[in-house]
Parts: sequence; C-alpha cells; structure tokens
Amino acid sequence: MKLINVGIIGLGVIGKRMAQNMGVHPKFNILGGYDISEKKKSEFSNEFPEIKTYSSAEKLIGETELDLLYIGTPPASHAEYIKMSASRKLAIFCEKPLCVDDSQGSELEN
Repeated sequence: MKLINVGIIGLGVIGKRMAQNMGVHPKFNILGGYDISEKKKSEFSNEFPEIKTYSSAEKLIGETELDLLYIGTPPASHAEYIKMSASRKLAIFCEKPLCVDDSQGSELEN
C-alpha cells in the first residue's frame, strides 16, 4: 500500500485537526507543515514533534515526496498556494472558498 505524503499549510486549529485525523489514517503520512506565523509553527511543533515544519511554503511544496497539499489558511492566500501546488501537479485539498474575487478565479481556471 502506497502512502500518500501530505503537506499542511495553515497550522492553526483546523490544520492541527487535519494533522491529527490524517495522522491516524493508515494511508496518510504527514510529511510536514508550514504557517506564516512563527507562533503557530511553534505550537504545532510542540503538539506534533514528529512532523517537520518548514520555513516557507515554497520549501514544503517543493518536497519531491509530497503527493497532496492541504490548504487551511485564510481565503485571501488560497489562490497563491493553489497555483504553487498546481505547477507541481500535486493533489490539492483546499478549504473554501478557493478564491476571493473573480480575477483570482479566472487565474485558477488556467
């Protein structure tokens, strides 16, 4: 059985829940996480010391073993992370809404 290597962007309440729930599933391996908040990264590391935290979204998304990216950040940043992930042809699991305005939506269509 192939494990699905997951990255988590957004290490607040929902990101922690995803790490906890995906972490107990036999097909998921949480590869790492990232948050712009150093405080949230630190809190996440204290709660999940076995999961690596990254210094940037680019470094996490650039991991060659990464299969799936969960995006649990505020909506204004969703489009940016979706585009970064799509360029690597990663599977994306994003909280709604995918974008905050029509121009971002048009960008995501491409």
